[in-house]
Amino acid sequence: MRLKGISSYLPPPDNVKNILFKKIAEITKFFFVSSIIIDKLTFVKGEKIILCLVNKAELKYNITRHKK
Repeated sequence: MRLKGISSYLPPPDNVKNILFKKIAEITKFFFVSSIIIDKLTFVKGEKIILCLVNKAELKYNITRHKK
């Protein structure tokens, strides 16, 4: 999946990473497996958050805001 207007990924602080993992697990009812690379797209308060599970638990994310 390709999305327009996405900037480079930013590594989140550990506390943000943990919160995002928990929220995505709650939303998707899915528990991440560290050995698998997963791309997941979710929406939080109208913002697109792209989550990539890379290198056995390194979470990278990006937030893009779209004008209404």
